[in-house]
Amino acid sequence: TFLRYSSDPAAGVLLKQAVLEWAKSDGLGKGIRVSWGHRPVDYQMMTAIVSILAATAEIAPELSADERQVVGPWLNALVRQVGAGYWKDRQDNKTYMRTYIALLWGLMVGDDQPVQDAIYTYKLAIHDMRPDGSWPIDSQRGGAGLDYNSSATQGVVMIAAALKQARNIDLFDYAVDSRSVHDAVAWVVKTIEDPYTTSPIYALPCPDSGDRWGTIEGPSMNFLNTAGYLRAYAALYPDRPASIVIEGQLAR
Repeated sequence: TFLRYSSDPAAGVLLKQAVLEWAKSDGLGKGIRVSWGHRPVDYQMMTAIVSILAATAEIAPELSADERQVVGPWLNALVRQVGAGYWKDRQDNKTYMRTYIALLWGLMVGDDQPVQDAIYTYKLAIHDMRPDGSWPIDSQRGGAGLDYNSSATQGVVMIAAALKQARNIDLFDYAVDSRSVHDAVAWVVKTIEDPYTTSPIYALPCPDSGDRWGTIEGPSMNFLNTAGYLRAYAALYPDRPASIVIEGQLAR
């Protein structure tokens, strides 16, 4: 993040050294899967891999051919593990994150298959979304339903943003029965403005998951600490009502 905002050459050198060190040491090479179900890659590890991909993309032009032979296979193995992960259903926010990770790697290495897979997953997501922009599975998750719902929106928005920026494929206006990802963002904004009213609409008791971080009546709003995707959306669509609220709420 510092390198991107500062363009400091010294930061670029340090970041490149860090990526190479992780690759040579097979960082995250083990212990990144959960112990239950089909043992997919853990959510926290997936967020780390997203950051690693972004960092690598930042310094990729500085990598020599030999260094690419070190970093490439390492990252490819991590992305393969993430991509093979099976989650509860196609509406799970981690399904969208898994798709986004594969898409980033596909864009970095010129592989079109993850691009097509991302378009397919994105369109399914819009089909699955409620007319008001909420997500049927994640919004139900008790006291953290608003957090999980935001995570799903984040995955879908970032897929669309990556495709738009890298390939000029614009899915933001892709609509099913007049609903689109714009509605998903608008719903998240509505939950920010009035969490106590929006949470009980869909939330169900979830003692083993969402209720650990909040209650249906007093929902967790932790997603406000990681809502950079909303700022990215607002930058793309500054004149939308939701974007005006985003800039007002998150710029504080």
